Amino acid sequence: MTPPPWEAPLRRYPTPYRPASPPTPLGNAGGYSGARLWRIDAPAGPLVLRLWPVDGPGRPSLEIIHGWLARGRDLPFLPAPIPALDGRTLVALGGRLWELAPWLPGRADHFLFEADALTGLVDFGAMGRDTVAADLARLLADALGPDRSARAGALAAYEALRPLRPAESLAIPAFERANALLTAGHWARWHFLEGRRFDDPEAVAQGLRRGLEQLDDLGLMAP
Repeated sequence: MTPPPWEAPLRRYPTPYRPASPPTPLGNAGGYSGARLWRIDAPAGPLVLRLWPVDGPGRPSLEIIHGWLARGRDLPFLPAPIPALDGRTLVALGGRLWELAPWLPGRADHFLFEADALTGLVDFGAMGRDTVAADLARLLADALGPDRSARAGALAAYEALRPLRPAESLAIPAFERANALLTAGHWARWHFLEGRRFDDPEAVAQGLRRGLEQLDDLGLMAP
């Protein structure tokens, strides 16, 4: 009988991180990176095992991201990857890359919440160095939509902790327009050109609709 795909990579980790019972497959858990996930109940606590797709980020990029996450491992909402027996945070098997990290509770998205409490930040495959204006533009559009009052309140809360520079404030609307166009474009490329498959059968339609709605909210759709 063919062993389950998670068996070989988990043997590369110390015993406390190996499953006490068969892991629960989660598919891509609503994410869009193409990674496959399994929830694991281990002696060390609940964990998540991730198999990166063939066309996903390579080892150099992921090791940089893992280094950044390791610097914040004392923050309870960051899932710093767990080192394997060889001390590395990536396991390479059959040309694929695996990683193991703590399980963070909350509903699936880049930001995990339980009620109004932030419980985790996840899905770091596209993580890189960028301006905060780009991150804020995307977050405001995805989380708050066209609600200008809520957006102003969110920016005020952000600036209470880290004031924006004038150039950053001016760049947010430009990034928001670019993000709206790219959102629809990404989904069109993934579905029609690359033939990607997602666990949620409505994911493609929802992604295209979200991009088009953002363009319409910004007045960029032709009448």
